[in-house]
Amino acid sequence: MNQEKRGSAGASLASTDQLATQVSRMADLGVFTDQLVDSCLRTISSGSPILVAGNGGSYADAAHTVAEFTGRLEKERDPLPAIVLGANQCSSSAIGNDYSFEEGLTREFKAFSGLAVTLWIFSTSGESRNLARLAAESRARGIPTFALLGKDGGQCAKLCRSFIVPSQSTTAIQEIHMMIAHAVCRDIDERLSEIA
Repeated sequence: MNQEKRGSAGASLASTDQLATQVSRMADLGVFTDQLVDSCLRTISSGSPILVAGNGGSYADAAHTVAEFTGRLEKERDPLPAIVLGANQCSSSAIGNDYSFEEGLTREFKAFSGLAVTLWIFSTSGESRNLARLAAESRARGIPTFALLGKDGGQCAKLCRSFIVPSQSTTAIQEIHMMIAHAVCRDIDERLSEIA
């Protein structure tokens, strides 16, 4: 039994490695990450925050990414302005109660949309109504909006610049999303160190 479980975990890791290799060879990944890095650098240089959003496990990925900005990834540097939308439980419950759950992230986003922000969305399906509404609002306001997605990209893929991990596995998609997020954070750090 234990042998079988070890083999299963090993097979899962090998499958994720194969997916990571496949994703790293996709030409549109480089275009997407270059555009995202450029937009984040413009936002940082303006003193505005990078806004990051997701639901469930993708919310955890969004919060993890913000921690890389406000803390550090690998190299010592000043903290970078970044906010995960939906982190204030009081605001989230008030907006959800007074308006709707679908409106929660969008209403919070509107408070920052007058700034030179970049919006970065994480979603394994791209179908969450609150994230699609957020992407639509950001697009209507002309704000640079990027999404790391999975499966077929859902509604979010139609509303913003996106990269879709070609998988139906939620866990595999999330693992690849974080690999990409770390690569983006690393690239931002390197570009900032060149400017300094």
